[in-house]
Amino acid sequence: MKREVRPVEIIESETFSTEDLIAILMAARRGPEEDAAAFTVLELAEMTGMGNTSITRRLRKAIEAGMVECVRKPWVRIDGVETTVPAYRLRRRYDDDDDGRGKD
Repeated sequence: MKREVRPVEIIESETFSTEDLIAILMAARRGPEEDAAAFTVLELAEMTGMGNTSITRRLRKAIEAGMVECVRKPWVRIDGVETTVPAYRLRRRYDDDDDGRGKD
């Protein structure tokens, strides 16, 4: 059950911020119905061209800021056994206007 990883255009700069990582997570979603799309560190590294350590460092900052959450997703190992691995997705905001709260 492997998700196709699509390349995402990234900003060509020396510094790659946590906000840039959030933008990549948002761009990687295929549509509004896939708000729960979660990506592993390996998938994010493939999409961005960054190393696993850099991705992990930025994910930690985003998790601490409450922007990203860690979930488990199915993954098929090299030996064909299905397991679950950590994956990261954008958190749903509690102050979304979709539910009518916060409107005057």
